[in-house]
Amino acid sequence: MKLFRFPKLRCFAIIILLALGLSCYAQQDALAGNLRLVMFTSKDCPVCQAWEREIGSIYKKSQYQATLPLTRLNFSTPRPDWLSIKEPISGTPTFVIIENGHEVGRILGFTGPEMFWWQLSSFSE
Repeated sequence: MKLFRFPKLRCFAIIILLALGLSCYAQQDALAGNLRLVMFTSKDCPVCQAWEREIGSIYKKSQYQATLPLTRLNFSTPRPDWLSIKEPISGTPTFVIIENGHEVGRILGFTGPEMFWWQLSSFSE
């Protein structure tokens, strides 16, 4: 008895397995290297909510998404193993710029879109 009797089904299964493998590889590569922006946030933080309204909804469409992909982490949960920061996070929002799993920069708070984009620009050049 053959495992896959239908050639189209076999081809589809191979494509799905390859896609899953590439997706896992890309995700691991993104976490392990290059730059990334980690936002420490809290659902009760009004400044975080302002950032979400003014920046969060458009960040994926910005020029920074390619060089500084965004990861949101809850302030009150334990820090992931892949993240090494220089100093404890003392408030929200705190944006930590990560390179190869280690902190290379930090933006504290959010005072408005212009200031945020300006601060972020210094890390993506």
